[in-house]
Amino acid sequence: MVQGAAREVLRKTRSMTRPKPAPLGEVLGRAHNKLDQARFHLDHLASAVRQEPTVLLAVESFLGGCLGAVQAAFYILDGEAPQSNTVFRRWKSSLRQVDRKFLERMMKERGDDVHQGRTTLHQNLTIQPGGTPPKSTEFRFRSHSDKAEIVDACQRFIALIEGFAEQFGPKRESSPPRIPATNG
Repeated sequence: MVQGAAREVLRKTRSMTRPKPAPLGEVLGRAHNKLDQARFHLDHLASAVRQEPTVLLAVESFLGGCLGAVQAAFYILDGEAPQSNTVFRRWKSSLRQVDRKFLERMMKERGDDVHQGRTTLHQNLTIQPGGTPPKSTEFRFRSHSDKAEIVDACQRFIALIEGFAEQFGPKRESSPPRIPATNG
């Protein structure tokens, strides 16, 4: 009997947390806000991979932030935009096979980062002859057949999801969301 009551509470809780349908403009605004956040993380990621010495925590943090924000934009559109399933299927089928595979790999990278605390990120060092310090360091995804460099991969991931967002309408220029001030 307790199990049945617990299930009923969970069912009511889930139904209370579902968002009410929002106007398309609001949905697009939230999705584009997440894409702007992804670009913010991307800018910091690009700086972090060039920093000497490289701070791996910074690289991993900005990579995770970028991947998470892009996927959040996708989920906002997929879950709340009108006819999202139809629009997504049509948009995805219009992509080249290489872009569809890339999109799936990037979604998996984000899932692995969030659920397993890791990605396939690896660091490549260019070794100089004679024991001199490495000439350059770069970060790539190990699982990608094209061995995508992470900054380029994140730019491409953002561009793909922006393409999905454009299926619902153009981005509207607006001021960034503000947190209301409180007295106190």
